[in-house]
Amino acid sequence: MKPKPISVTTTWLKIRAPPGPPNAQVAKRLRGREVVHRPRPRRSVSQLPREYNDRILADFRAFTRETITRVERLGREEIRELRRLGDEQRESRAEIRDLREESRAQREALLRMIDRLGPGNATA
Repeated sequence: MKPKPISVTTTWLKIRAPPGPPNAQVAKRLRGREVVHRPRPRRSVSQLPREYNDRILADFRAFTRETITRVERLGREEIRELRRLGDEQRESRAEIRDLREESRAQREALLRMIDRLGPGNATA
């Protein structure tokens, strides 16, 4: 049984492959089959049916809406994470501030004790 010929066409929507013979991958898949290449004449967007244009526009709007929704969601998540990191940083700064005050108080207490001993009371 002879395989059915496959028609490879190029339309204005398939921008990836220039008109002409099929590329090597297509030729490899279709080895042994007759490949007919009939480029379709290009039509401007204004020549396409109105329903077709409306469908493409609706698809583009849906894609754009979905993309914007994703970007907004990611932005909100990023802001939330940055606020959380800022809170953690403020808590760390407060801890460091408390440790510095405690260290300063201990150093001053130690220096006062040394001052009380005086120069003659120091034991070597």
